[in-house]
Amino acid sequence: MNDQKELVLCCQPHIYRDRKEPFPIRHIGYTVFREKGRSQSFRDLTLDPAEHGAAFIIEYAVYYDYDIQHMYDLEHAWTAVREDGSLAGCWGTFHGMRLRADGLASFRTEKGWPVLYAEPGKHALLPDPALFCLHEEFPGAGFWPRRCWANGWRPARPRMNGSAGICGSVMSLRPPWSLSGRTCRRNGSCPGRS
Repeated sequence: MNDQKELVLCCQPHIYRDRKEPFPIRHIGYTVFREKGRSQSFRDLTLDPAEHGAAFIIEYAVYYDYDIQHMYDLEHAWTAVREDGSLAGCWGTFHGMRLRADGLASFRTEKGWPVLYAEPGKHALLPDPALFCLHEEFPGAGFWPRRCWANGWRPARPRMNGSAGICGSVMSLRPPWSLSGRTCRRNGSCPGRS
């Protein structure tokens, strides 16, 4: 394996997903930004390692064949890494938006690398599963809103109420909210990491 691929595998976030997630990750693509550059897969985003005190930023494009509303789901995660190999920043996407994961109190790491949670059926990559209800404009129209509804949450658009029942009855998925680690690492060792 070449040095860049080892680096990319070493620095990728640990992605946890629901144990009954029906749509597995199919591919993960990446781009390493050692200087300021524009993302080729996330709209209107320019990444600048120097802005974050980093030697480089790795963009991970996480591809799924489907989500519960459409085909071809592409989510993103980014890790910014300092010259000494430590984490300088982490971001994840949810419903076309970007969130600075390491800016939240609930953010955590494993062996120095970020932990992100994939939203069941929708695949947003967030630092805390409690954030799956984060954006009322995108209630998901699928499986997870039932958990939000139990707390009095309602979709912003009434037409989305029916989609959850249809998807739920067709696919019979009821996430148990049991999240487990899922990474694409080949081994647990990384150069320069303990």
